[in-house]
Amino acid sequence: VVYQEIKNNQAEKTGIYETADYCSCGYKAGWLGYSEANALEWRNVYSKNGGEYNLTIGFICGESRNIAVSVNGEKVKTLSCNSGGWQKVGTKTLTIQLQPGQNNIRLSNASNWMPDIDYIDVVSTAPVGISKTVNSKLSNSQIYDLSGRKVTTPRKGVNIINGRKVTHK
Repeated sequence: VVYQEIKNNQAEKTGIYETADYCSCGYKAGWLGYSEANALEWRNVYSKNGGEYNLTIGFICGESRNIAVSVNGEKVKTLSCNSGGWQKVGTKTLTIQLQPGQNNIRLSNASNWMPDIDYIDVVSTAPVGISKTVNSKLSNSQIYDLSGRKVTTPRKGVNIINGRKVTHK
């Protein structure tokens, strides 16, 4: 194991986490790329049914750099990224296919530095159905507002009742 405290990550071409107040959680992964081994991976990305998802990558890069995106070992696309500054987060969104169960999402650049990474966001492209209620008197139902707060009676607008979005007038 190579410890960042002992080795110079830039000379070794190994990634590190760095504080960055302009990033979503105050940290970014940087110094990524220059070898297939110096990549960023999210293992065990779960999808109940699989299907089409939008993958959004938040990145930081003051010059044009590439990210090779792979899902479950298959290359999906190479993205050219430039956020316009080294303290500015940019985003790129692409469509990916996930299989049912666990998935692996990998960002890499085997031949050059890639952008610093703030986050990824994976969202299903499947439409979320909204159904109308015919009878607003529902018994034994768990009712939540769209912020996830439990409520005792349906409110005007959209509520979540038994896992489905339902409109109320």
